[in-house]
Amino acid sequence: MEDIVKLVKNAEKIYLIGSGSSISSCYSINDALRMYSTVNVESYLGYEFFYDKKLVENENSIAIFASQSGETEDTIAALNKAKEFNIKNSAICNEPESTIAREADISVITQCGTEIGILGTKTHLTQLACLYYILFKAIDCDEIVDELLTLPDILED
Repeated sequence: MEDIVKLVKNAEKIYLIGSGSSISSCYSINDALRMYSTVNVESYLGYEFFYDKKLVENENSIAIFASQSGETEDTIAALNKAKEFNIKNSAICNEPESTIAREADISVITQCGTEIGILGTKTHLTQLACLYYILFKAIDCDEIVDELLTLPDILED
């Protein structure tokens, strides 16, 4: 995650992209960041990003893809579009052998185990934790990062 933090710190724009239950992770962090920062963040469903006519080739941006399975077609298409426009990219995914995890420049594997329900509760929580860590660390909001790092002990208790 530290490599993604560095990319986010240097980017002028951050795209958060997901589909299905993963898009809610993107929307949640986007809203939280607005309370602490003026960083330029936009959240997109995979197909919205794919069809975005305002993308600029070689812009100073990063696209972060959140995916439970790593095989959602519109999210894969969005990743390919980011690569086509030479946008730095990363993935937060639960499946290490998935297309998105393999093809993103940097991948974070959440290791939640297989989700068997429609709502990916374990993957949603870990996607949120990863996004909060990456983005709040990038804007130097140490208070939020420190609180986030206490969660494993609280959850275990």
